[in-house]
Amino acid sequence: MATTSKITPYGGWPRNLRLANDAVELITSLEVGPRVLSYRTTEGKNVFKNFPEELGQSNEEHFVMRGGHRLWIAPEDEPSTYHKDNQ
Repeated sequence: MATTSKITPYGGWPRNLRLANDAVELITSLEVGPRVLSYRTTEGKNVFKNFPEELGQSNEEHFVMRGGHRLWIAPEDEPSTYHKDNQ
C-alpha cells in the first residue's frame, strides 16, 4: 500500500500536509499547531471535531481550540505544553 504526501488546503488554511494511502487520510496543519486536523478512512468522516468558526485563522491573542488533535510535549511542562498554538 503506497503512501502519498502533498501540501493541500483545508479548513481555510492553504498549507496543510496530507498523508494518505488506499485506506486512510491524515491532514496536519502547517500554519498553526502542531495540530492534526483530520483523520478519516478514505470513504469515512473525520474522527476529530473541527470548530468551523475557528478554522482558517491565526495569531489570536488567546488559546483557540480549533479542534482536531493537538500534539503535546511529554512530560508536560508549564508553560511549554500549554503555550498557545496560534501560529
